[in-house]
Amino acid sequence: MRGFREELRRAGAVMLMLCVLMGGEEARAEMTPDASVAFDHYAAMVEAELARDQPFLRLEKDPEDKRQVLGGAIVIVPREVLEHGEPVEAPKATIEDWQGDVFLPGVTLGQVERSLAEYGKYPEYYKPDVLQAKLLWEKGGDRRVYLRLYRKQVVTVVLDTEYAVHSENPAPGQMRMSSRSVRIQEVKRGAPAFSGPAMDGDSYGFLWRLNSYWKFQETPKGVIAECRAVSLSRDIPFGLGWVLRDFIRRFPRDSMERTLEGTRRGALGR
Repeated sequence: MRGFREELRRAGAVMLMLCVLMGGEEARAEMTPDASVAFDHYAAMVEAELARDQPFLRLEKDPEDKRQVLGGAIVIVPREVLEHGEPVEAPKATIEDWQGDVFLPGVTLGQVERSLAEYGKYPEYYKPDVLQAKLLWEKGGDRRVYLRLYRKQVVTVVLDTEYAVHSENPAPGQMRMSSRSVRIQEVKRGAPAFSGPAMDGDSYGFLWRLNSYWKFQETPKGVIAECRAVSLSRDIPFGLGWVLRDFIRRFPRDSMERTLEGTRRGALGR
């Protein structure tokens, strides 16, 4: 009987969330200027931390995680930068910070660079999360990239996104790549195949900002890829925290895992 009541409670929670997401005004959310400023401040602290990192990869400071990664596992850990010992608060928003590592066996750094530039193959490499991808422009180590992202976890979310991407080689056998979102817009619900952009006030705030910071280290047996992703999304509406918190928290963590899996798939040509 207890198990039945638990299943009934979960089913009720899902139905409640669906009702709210499909029609409730309180479920809509808009990124505030203060939240955007807080995200930029936090991202700047992350970038400063990454620039100071010695050794180059986090794995060099964690032998057990390195052993798992070289053995084929994807290792993902939560990260947080504190300011004067306190978390950075984003008003009416949530900042998530995750770092993950994956090993790309039997490939060179040059092969990885070429696979990352094959945007036309992203829907294959990063399925089902990437529906469309294209290079908008490129100049030297700078690019502007468009991605249409898809995620289904109780509800379906489709996002039109653009990123400013910069890559550089700080030393032989090493590459850094940063990807900073310049536009993220939910695709309008109800449009055929989510074909139209979201209208003002029709956003549910699952993802407002996303910066990703990559490091690649070539080894004799392949390349280690490390990604740090910092995202900004909505806060949890009053009374719906226990319903929505899992979705909001799992969205960036699960996206990290699938991104690392896709990067390995692309590098290995699978």
